[in-house]
Amino acid sequence: MRACMWDDTDQDEPVTVLVVDDDPDVLFATVRVLSRAGFSTLEAATGKQCLELAAREMPDLILLDAILPDIHGLEVCQKLKSRPATAHIAVIMISSLKIESDDQSSGLEGGADDYIARPVENRELVARITAFLRFRGVEKKLAQHEHLLKTIVDGIPSELYLIDTSMSIQWINKATREYLQKTEAEIIGKKCHWMFMKSVYPCDGCPAIETIETGKSAQNIIEYPDRVFKQCKSEPMFNENNELTRVLKIETDVSAQKQAQDELAGHQEQLEELVNQRTSQLQQQVEKRKQSEKKLEQKNIALNVLLENRDENNKKISDTILASFERLVFPYHQKIRHCETRDEMIMFLKIIEKNILESLSPLNGTISNKYRQFTPTEVQVADLIKSGKSSKEISDFMNISERSVFFHRNNIRKKLGIQNTSTNLRAELLSE
Repeated sequence: MRACMWDDTDQDEPVTVLVVDDDPDVLFATVRVLSRAGFSTLEAATGKQCLELAAREMPDLILLDAILPDIHGLEVCQKLKSRPATAHIAVIMISSLKIESDDQSSGLEGGADDYIARPVENRELVARITAFLRFRGVEKKLAQHEHLLKTIVDGIPSELYLIDTSMSIQWINKATREYLQKTEAEIIGKKCHWMFMKSVYPCDGCPAIETIETGKSAQNIIEYPDRVFKQCKSEPMFNENNELTRVLKIETDVSAQKQAQDELAGHQEQLEELVNQRTSQLQQQVEKRKQSEKKLEQKNIALNVLLENRDENNKKISDTILASFERLVFPYHQKIRHCETRDEMIMFLKIIEKNILESLSPLNGTISNKYRQFTPTEVQVADLIKSGKSSKEISDFMNISERSVFFHRNNIRKKLGIQNTSTNLRAELLSE
């Protein structure tokens, strides 16, 4: 068992004990007992050696004999505690003489942390040292926590202070001292309403009054002198019997926020008027826009109709051109491949050229209705007639009988409405 280790501490190294005794046998025995218990030990036989070793080695504990040959143990203890470098070292005085109550009192008053009388069992000595170090460890930990808590609380910019149920201040943080510009001694015990408001009566709306009456948290905004506004909160604190004994007050300066709220409230009416005016303007604009949208919708309807008509016309023109090519151009394109003479080829090329122009006439609005009612054979016959070919020549070119040519000529005259008239067929075809 490592009896030398302090409980509840972060220390990993063995505790160092400086044993001071002028009796070599007692010194040896004590050091041996402590070493076996796991302590790290230092030895001194005089008060002077003790002071030198303590300043140089900084032990955790000094086991100091009350009677030394050069300096009395009590005086050694007083010197250790009076020097800043060694004041923190724990000192347990030990004596082999009969210890009177006054002797113990003198030792403790001189700075000793404990007093042990010999004879003492080794086990008891180790146990008492271990218990003492454990207690010192707890004290050290509490001191560290207290320092940490004080650092945190003093770093809070809000005023924090404790009051009792009579509104007397019991504790304050740094921000409270700075706000009141007084020392802690000048503040503690005074009524909070007197220190903050110079009033003999509690402040109106003070949340601490509500907390004292109800035992519950409360908060409110309080106006202090010079137009200072603070958000005041109060938290109840109870004792072990669940009795409210103190109230923690937290006060935060919200003057800037309050001023902003007041300015905002001051401009609210003007802002509402501006909003109403703007709303009216927007309503008028919306109405005008609705009218414009309605007119635009009507125009869009008309435009859509025009676009639909245009698309329909374009499709009709495309269909007409394609049909014209199929009837007036493609048949002659096939015949060119079988032409036997140059004159014949030239004639067909001229017919193709003329019919291409005729087929494309819908693009410039000059489309002719002449060929739409003719059959493919009648189209070819009509083209040859327009070229000045006789029935015999047409018969040869198309490889059909003259009788068939006359039949087609008669159908063409009928479809052109000149049947049984003296109108020249070629002249009629050329006039279209």
